[in-house]
Amino acid sequence: KKKAKVRKDQNINRNYNAWMTKVIVFENEKLIHIVNEINKVYHTNIIIRNPKIGDCKITVTFDNKSLDAILTILENTLDITISRTDNAIIFDGEGC
Repeated sequence: KKKAKVRKDQNINRNYNAWMTKVIVFENEKLIHIVNEINKVYHTNIIIRNPKIGDCKITVTFDNKSLDAILTILENTLDITISRTDNAIIFDGEGC
């Protein structure tokens, strides 16, 4: 018989429980990664139209904010345009 070994790893993703706590922390993170996390936590479909803005970096903490508040913060901080369709939220702009 083979013996299985159990290994304990530390989870280094600080946003691991964000789906439950709605506390999301980003340090010098690209917008593309922030959008991916927001999509998971808030069950949204955010699409970045201009790939250049996906590389924009930001440090921000969203502490139990509504989706609308998060979108407003990102729109104003990164000087991007956010529009909505029936099934998506579109991020667009010139880039950083």
